[in-house]
Amino acid sequence: MYSQASFLFFARTITICYIYFDPGKKGKSRKSLKKVGKNFNFNIMPSIPAFHVSTRSSAKGKGTVHIDSRDDAPTTGNFDIAMDVSFNPPDYPTGNIKIKANMSDSLVAGFEATSIELVNSYGKHNPTIYLTGRCKSDSPNAPKGLRYWVMVADNSSNGAGTPDIVGFVINDLNGNRVAYGTGPLKGNIVVAPN
Repeated sequence: MYSQASFLFFARTITICYIYFDPGKKGKSRKSLKKVGKNFNFNIMPSIPAFHVSTRSSAKGKGTVHIDSRDDAPTTGNFDIAMDVSFNPPDYPTGNIKIKANMSDSLVAGFEATSIELVNSYGKHNPTIYLTGRCKSDSPNAPKGLRYWVMVADNSSNGAGTPDIVGFVINDLNGNRVAYGTGPLKGNIVVAPN
């Protein structure tokens, strides 16, 4: 494994090569290198994306979340969710997720997962699962490139006692929020303990 010093040297070398050999400078690379070299911070660490690895998980159930603050004249303040998702390595995550949002401050529409790209869960007593992927909408006004994030905390095994908590957000390809909501579920989604 490379040390941090080796990595910094590599990052600096790449930066210097880019500045020195940048074809857009039209013969001015050496002068610009001297100018940049005096004020350039060579200790900037490049960002390395984290690996997104799914864990063995499953979740199945449905229900409705009502949020009083999202209930206005044209909307009910509800979102319905239904899911049947599993990941059993070495297979890919499979299943379906459907969300119907009818709340203020969100696109009033139905959303359905077209891919399940990441499934992570943890916990034994109230297992919690996180799901991400791409989705589509039944609304003609929906923007392109929709992606979803869903979280379910399974607080009860039979729908009694502490309610399950469900949260979701849907963004478009530019990262703009399209729909979101989090609250206690009237219904039951069973998340397998992990």
